[in-house]
Amino acid sequence: MSSHPLNTIKFAGKTYIRVIPGKKLFQSTLVHSVVNRGDVFAVCLETGLLTILPGTAEVEKGKATVVLGNPDPVQEKLL
Repeated sequence: MSSHPLNTIKFAGKTYIRVIPGKKLFQSTLVHSVVNRGDVFAVCLETGLLTILPGTAEVEKGKATVVLGNPDPVQEKLL
């Protein structure tokens, strides 16, 4: 198991992780315009949905730790 720190953003009562599109995605007009406007791509930790947050939004920055690996794997039961 290993853990990795993540920077989080709290906006409108929900916690998000900022994501940066890969180089290939910048060929998309949508992605290019979002980045040029200064807006932010983010994934909501509660829902897992990708969204666009306004770059001028008032946000609260925080930290989270992600633990990789499953210390207690779920045992599947066959019926």
